[in-house]
Order: sequence, then C-alpha cells, then structure tokens
Amino acid sequence: MRLTEFQEQEIWDKGKEIGIPNIKEISVYGFISSVVCNVRKGLNAKECLSKYPGLRISAFAIKQQVLKQVRGQRNIVWQVTWMASTIWVTQNWNIHQVLATYHETYNT
Repeated sequence: MRLTEFQEQEIWDKGKEIGIPNIKEISVYGFISSVVCNVRKGLNAKECLSKYPGLRISAFAIKQQVLKQVRGQRNIVWQVTWMASTIWVTQNWNIHQVLATYHETYNT
C-alpha cells in the first residue's frame, strides 16, 4: 500500500518523529547510542530523535510482528529480537515501507 505524502507526514508526526519522513540506517552501536541518549536526555528527546530519524517509527512498525514471533519466550529474547529486527528494517526498508507497515499495523 502506498500512502500519500500527507498520510506519511501525519503518521510521522504522530510517531513523535522530527522533520520530514526519512530513515537513517543504524548499526548495533548506533542503536545503543540512541538508547543511551534517551536515558541521558529523556525519552524522545529531540536531540536523540534527530540523530537517527526513523528509528522510533521503524521499531513500532514491526513491534507486533516481533511479539508474535517470540510469544511465550523470556523478556530478554523479546528485547534482543526487537532490537535486531529494528536494525535490519532501518538497513533494508525505505521510509515508505516503514510507514505503510505502521499504518497497516495500527490502522492509522
């Protein structure tokens, strides 16, 4: 499903992302850096969100799929799987795929 620019921006804004919809590839180190930034500066701090645009919305776009995959397993399995899947998405999907998945998942 292809969303309009208006729909994409609306999802982006509701997802607490900053600026125009885009996605930056992230590595494991970048993901950890993002977590540390959020701990130090506060959850969803603009400074942290601007370093890795699209990370937050990517994570939430696939959250339900990951939950289904690891249902019944320990919390650490859930956390590591979600982190790895989010990193993979930032490296392999474009912003349109992320936002369309988010839209389908949460019926925005």
